[in-house]
Amino acid sequence: MKKILFLICVLFGVNSVYAKVEEVFIGSDVNELKAGAAKYFMIKGANVHHINSYEANNFQAVEKKPQGAYGSVTYYYNVNFIPVEKGTKLELVMMKASANDEPQTVSLSDETSVLNGIKASMTGKFLYGLGFEYDLYDFNGEKIKAPKGKETGIVLTAVNYDAKSKGLMAGDKIISINNVSIKDMPVDEYSKALFAKSINDTLTLTYKRGNNINTVTLKPKRSKTRVF
Repeated sequence: MKKILFLICVLFGVNSVYAKVEEVFIGSDVNELKAGAAKYFMIKGANVHHINSYEANNFQAVEKKPQGAYGSVTYYYNVNFIPVEKGTKLELVMMKASANDEPQTVSLSDETSVLNGIKASMTGKFLYGLGFEYDLYDFNGEKIKAPKGKETGIVLTAVNYDAKSKGLMAGDKIISINNVSIKDMPVDEYSKALFAKSINDTLTLTYKRGNNINTVTLKPKRSKTRVF
């Protein structure tokens, strides 16, 4: 995984210039938008990396897709979040690389498609009000590992709706979902478990705040417009 992280840094080096797409999201602060965008990539099955820290206003993601009978293509995403008047600007740069090819830029239409996917993912019918992030450090997506100095887990970055009313706060670390430790759940299971499929669903979270461990059960809210 260190090799992958190094490749991300090379692809998106500060001295490089690539085509990018951007959009201003009115009324969304940085944490809201970052949580919504990270969620989009996690649902796609991409590995999300916060190379500097969870608090940095950017992240990178890596998504590997099959290509043909035996090949694959890897997509690299660099996402920046810039506070602006009345909202936050999202900047997206993509690149891709096949197994034996040099990394190359993608078309503007491909970048626009991903940006539209992020926008679509930030609305939903049934929402618990959870904005969250985690870092994946093994490429097969079987385990999670937080950056050095951070505790392994799913970190809440923003809360809304029932999550807020039940007392959850940004910075809380989820350690189990529906009474199953996240260490015993594949990535795709515990990321999808945080999203309600029905207004009748419930979600039980055990979380850690400082030295205290608490459990809360959430009910979703019907919504069509908000981030999470």
